[in-house]
Amino acid sequence: GPVPQPTGWARPAWAPGTAAGWGPPPRPGRKPWLWVGVTGVALAAIVGVVLAVARPWESSPPPEPTKPPPAPDAVALRVLDDGVFVGSSAAPLTIDIFNEPICPPCGSFIRSNAGDIDTAVNNKKLAVRYHLLDFLDDKSHSKTYSTRAVAASYCVAAQNDPKLYLDFYSGLFASSFQPAEDAPEDRTDGELAQLAKNVGADAGVMTCIKSGDDVGTGKAKSANGYATLSGLGANSTPFVWDGNTSVNYQDPTWLTRLLG
Repeated sequence: GPVPQPTGWARPAWAPGTAAGWGPPPRPGRKPWLWVGVTGVALAAIVGVVLAVARPWESSPPPEPTKPPPAPDAVALRVLDDGVFVGSSAAPLTIDIFNEPICPPCGSFIRSNAGDIDTAVNNKKLAVRYHLLDFLDDKSHSKTYSTRAVAASYCVAAQNDPKLYLDFYSGLFASSFQPAEDAPEDRTDGELAQLAKNVGADAGVMTCIKSGDDVGTGKAKSANGYATLSGLGANSTPFVWDGNTSVNYQDPTWLTRLLG
């Protein structure tokens, strides 16, 4: 709204022939200009005080408290050439997880395991390199859903908030959100942006998703991720690599076994 203006100070209505009430009349023999000067100084001081009170917006705001830097071993997010790393430098184990936004088994895997994985990451027992691929575009109604979902994940990653990224990643695979293969519809960019908003993304992330700013980035990183997957001797998702071998994620105790 408009900036409020200070109320003008009206001059008192003096009766004709009377003196202004700013002090006693000058003594006989005192120079009248001296009283005028004193009165002017007093008036200026009063007006200055009133304006300072009436126009607080012109004073400098107090500085915002400085946030302490994160601990050296805090859980952090780092965008890679082929995915996104989430974890602490203190985590004794780093695994690679490969998924595709439409792939039905990927949805089942994330819905069954995301909570335990996130807990292990937050407890600094596990770090994860997430590789989100886009090879099922043709199975989506729009023929572009997987690429758009991957791109949206990099828009979210740009906010540099590990929890936000993990929540969005899990949200992509929620049974109420993940499109089915060959379904008559999939998710729009607006719906992807709304998912990001629901988990706490800022307005810049939503703009990035809706405008498709990171589609090129998503395609490139997905291609790199698929090359990484192929280099491990695999060609399908979900796929979990523990640093030495593939993990049997269908064993319900797989994560417990890895964490020891």
